[in-house]
Parts: sequence; structure tokens; C-alpha cells
Amino acid sequence: MVIFKINKTIGIIAFILLLSPMMLFAQINSNCTELTVIDNVKHAVRIMKGIDNDKDCEWAKSQLHIAAEEYANAYSMNVLGMIYMQGLTERADSAKAIYWFEKAGNAGYKGAYHNLGLMFKNGSNCVKQNFEKACHYFRLGAELGSVTCCHAYGFMLYKGLGCKQNYEQAFNMFSKGLDKDYTPALYMAGLCYRNGYGVKKDENMARTHLYRASLLSYSAATEELIRPDAENCLHNYFVSDNPENLPVHMPDVKTTVNDITLLNGVYEGKVITYDWSGKFILNEKPLTLCISTIGKKANGIMYLANDTIPFSASISADGTLFFEDATFETKDRYIENKLAKYRLDNAKLDIWDNGIKGSLSFYSLSLKEPDRPMYMMLNKRNVKKNSKFQQISSIAALPSIFSSDFKATFELTESSDAKLCIFDKFGTPVYTKELGILNAGKYDITVCPNIDKGFYVLNLVAGKQILRTIIVKK
Repeated sequence: MVIFKINKTIGIIAFILLLSPMMLFAQINSNCTELTVIDNVKHAVRIMKGIDNDKDCEWAKSQLHIAAEEYANAYSMNVLGMIYMQGLTERADSAKAIYWFEKAGNAGYKGAYHNLGLMFKNGSNCVKQNFEKACHYFRLGAELGSVTCCHAYGFMLYKGLGCKQNYEQAFNMFSKGLDKDYTPALYMAGLCYRNGYGVKKDENMARTHLYRASLLSYSAATEELIRPDAENCLHNYFVSDNPENLPVHMPDVKTTVNDITLLNGVYEGKVITYDWSGKFILNEKPLTLCISTIGKKANGIMYLANDTIPFSASISADGTLFFEDATFETKDRYIENKLAKYRLDNAKLDIWDNGIKGSLSFYSLSLKEPDRPMYMMLNKRNVKKNSKFQQISSIAALPSIFSSDFKATFELTESSDAKLCIFDKFGTPVYTKELGILNAGKYDITVCPNIDKGFYVLNLVAGKQILRTIIVKK
């Protein structure tokens, strides 16, 4: 996934910065003794990298301590931080690692702040993940002019990790690496232009930056160039399709529940995924929630599109579900050739006597970070609906990306006259099929629409029931 590849690249860059003798030795005055110290530090680094083996790692560490403590050499401080962080000569010691990284940063070694940020962003070697601290260190490095820190700080702003989400500030941070052909910054700036995040949408500028990153062998940029549409390409269609039923922006969720037993039952509807700012709709998926409660505990199964997720959860007094070790794997736009692994974190619920509205929070185990904001709208099965909560049931198209035909799979809760229709992204019907009167039950209907390649919305109306999903003709 894009994000994963970004993190992996950052990690590799950090390691190179840590263990490559750079120009920081200029901090030491050039007399004979100090030149010997410089040579010893270079030798120590080669030993730690496994290039030289004429002395052991303890000797190497001692020389680095001499350079750091007696000559205030920032580069040696930074290498010591890496040694203690990774446990290269002894058991990992996060306190010592943080101490030496901070000293290196204070002494002017910008990369040390990047390494500190990565420690807290990913959580490693007894350091608990802390986005606020990660963001703090990335910002310090960015203020010193570190291109890698500018990108990393921009990345935190882009997603709102440890800081208030802000696309404009994120784009400004990415821009600082463009004239240096820093590939992660080129890639992220390309995404900003393509989606209109923090800058006016401009497909030509997007392709310019993505193409430059691709030429520099940044595979995520190559993958983005292949994709025909931006991630938020369906936003305008969703907004115009049914605005009274589909919130344009991610709503603020207020948890409300007077009686936990109201949760018991089967709920059907959909979950809507928004971008990181909550201002653009990315997609919607059918969701069925089967849940039973005993006291303040809940158990059940979540059917999210084609994913089946068993779960157990605790229920807070205000109506929040806190899931316990519920994980699943599914496809993600930014992870190529493998499934992304997620963990259910929590669901904040506004519970009615006939339905649920609320937010759903996933945590990406593949990326070690929260997923985008999601909003769910569910109706309780076999309960009379009122005007405030329109019935929306689930329908699936298998496969959802088809070349000639697909099978529409759905379930009706009551007998009614049914009609299937396919709309293009402008809301124009391009295919209709009368299904006649269908009894309550499950159906699999083969559909062979003669339509052009692209994104469409499959819509089925059966009495008061509305069923809808996205399909793609390839």
C-alpha cells in the first residue's frame, strides 16, 4: 500500500543516515588527536555495519562514546542512538536511544529527529506508539531544514496523526522536497494535486510529480499512474445521488443509548468511508451487523461487503463498542498484490429503537496507524421503519469488477415489485431491468449490461427497499 511503502522507504533512509559517515566530522577541529578520533569513528561504523571485523562491537561503541562525550560529535551521538535502539551490542535500551538521539538533534544532526519520530510513530523496542511525540520530533527536524523530516511531518499532517489534520500544511511540507527530487515528497505532492487535497486539483501537475517519482524508481508512484481515477473520484456522484441519505461530510457522532438491550438483533445498511479530512466520500460498502448482548458484553458477526468478521466487545456506558482482538484481511487501494490486515478498534453508536447510526474505527496492522474515518447507517431487520431512517438493505455484485456480466446478490425483507438500474457517475441511467414481483428472500440474478468501461452504481428498488453498491466495468 502506498502508505506501507512510504514507511518502508523512510525506514531505509533512516538507517542509511544513521550509519553512513557524512560530513558531520567537520565539527571536530583538525589536530592530530582529533583526526585519530575521526578515523576511529569511521572504523567503528564499519565494524557496526559488518564491513570490518578486526575489532569487536564493544570497542566500536567505546570509540563512539569518546567522540560523543569528549568531542561533542553529533554524528557519533546519532549512531549511539541507533545502537541502543536496535540493541546492536546489548539489550535494546529505549531510554538511552532517546537520550543520544535528542543530544544529536540538539547538536545539529537533523536526521536524529527523524529517527526519534520513527521510533514513536511505529512503536519499537519497548517504545509505545505515540503519534503526538512522533509529530513533535518530525516538526523539530523540519524546522532545521531536514527534507526527510519535512516529508514525515507533512505525512502526519496529511492524515492527522498526532496533530490536527491539515492538507494545506501537509502540501507545504511536501513542497520543500520537490526541488531536491525527494521521491516520497514528489509522490505525496502528486496525490495532493490528483485529489485536490490542500491544493487546487490539477491532473497535469499530479502526473508531472508522479512521473518524476516513477522515473526515480518509486514504485508507489508508478502504481498511482496506472490507476484510472483519483481515490475520491466518486465523491461528486454520491453527493448528487442521494444527499438526504448520504452525509456529504463525516458527521459528528454523539453516542446515545438508554438501553443496551436495544443493541440485540440484526442490522442492515451501509458504511461510508471518507478521506482523512472527512470532507470527501471515497466509497460505501454494504454492512450487516448481527449482535447479541449479555450485560456490558457484546458478541456477534460483522459482514462488511465480502468480509466476514466475528467479534466480541465491551460496551461503555455511553454506547461505544470496544472490540477485542477482531481482525480481518481485505483489499486496499494502496497495497498491491496482497491483502491489508486490519483490526476493529471501536464503534461509537447512536442507537434508536429501529436502527443505528455512528462511526466505525479500524486500525491498519499493515501500516500501524488508524484507518480513514467511517460512518455507518443501519436499520434493524423486521422493524417498521419511520421517516427519519430510510431502509437501505445490502446488495453485492460478484465480481464487482467485471468484463461482460456479474451476479447481483441481494435479500428482500418483503414481497414487492423490483427494478434494477445502473447509473453512470453523472447520475444518468444507462441500463434498466424489470425484475417483476419478488417474494421476500435471497436472490442471485445474472446481469449482462452493455455499457462502457468505468465506475457505475448498481441500484435496485423493491417497494420501500433501496439496495445499492458500486460496480466497475473493465
